[in-house]
Amino acid sequence: MAARKPYRQWLDRNLVKLADLPGATSLPEPLDKATLLEQQQAFGYTIEDLRMLMAPMAINGQEAVGSMGTDTPPAVLSDRPQLVFAYFKQLFAQVTNRRSIRCARSSSCRSRRRSAPSRISSTRRRFTVASSR
Repeated sequence: MAARKPYRQWLDRNLVKLADLPGATSLPEPLDKATLLEQQQAFGYTIEDLRMLMAPMAINGQEAVGSMGTDTPPAVLSDRPQLVFAYFKQLFAQVTNRRSIRCARSSSCRSRRRSAPSRISSTRRRFTVASSR
């Protein structure tokens, strides 16, 4: 697959190193508390995110250490509003579990609730979503 396109040439020609970028000439104005809260909510930050993840990064300059597990229910099962990307997020085990790849071959994408055909077609290696237009 790598030989099909000149990826190395594209990378060499378009790579921009951070050290080569000019420094910032000014900092943005700080937001007032109401605007900051509104933007945090719009982008899905919770109090827990700010306290457990963001604060340690700001104070120590390091990513917060946590477990790989999560007790957050999948977005589709939550009774709270969710951001769109939460419906497409995969958990670690879903990405690395080879069994899920085998299950995809034996799983059906048919639905008994609708008479319309499924918009999802699956192959062994990838899933595609048909356009609704």
